[in-house]
Amino acid sequence: IDDYLDVSEGLIVVSGSVTPITRNQISYAQRNGVNTVVLNEKQKNGEFIEQVDFSSDTIVFAAADSSSEYNANISPEKVSDVLADAACKALKMMPKAAICIFGGDTLRVVLKKLGIDKIYPICEIERGVVVSQISTKNLSYRLISKSGGFGSDDIIDKIRNYPKILPRK
Repeated sequence: IDDYLDVSEGLIVVSGSVTPITRNQISYAQRNGVNTVVLNEKQKNGEFIEQVDFSSDTIVFAAADSSSEYNANISPEKVSDVLADAACKALKMMPKAAICIFGGDTLRVVLKKLGIDKIYPICEIERGVVVSQISTKNLSYRLISKSGGFGSDDIIDKIRNYPKILPRK
């Protein structure tokens, strides 16, 4: 395992969390020009996510932002599944990108779809925001993960601008 967090090849953020903290983080990223796809009700139920611009260096797929209404009738498992599909598609389009996942349930589903059963933690960017290494049989990815209740509003910018060489522990 090397000690680099390199997001120069792209950053894919997948957020299944609907906590107020995470919704504010998504809205902050949107206001600051980050390419963000907030799922609408049809997409949360499995309708294909169309017209995604993969030419930007960072793309965010999110279940909600600060202006979204939370709909308790839509299964969180279904939303996690839709977001995991989006993450897998994005990784095919951006195979060298780092992947960042907000929300434990979403993390579990994404890792399962990617065929990953081991995570090797490296360090924290800030409290509760963990950088790890994950691998499939053929590919290796840098993973940044956090539960919904962690991180500052500008956490996506911090991840994008984090020093490439990580501290050794």
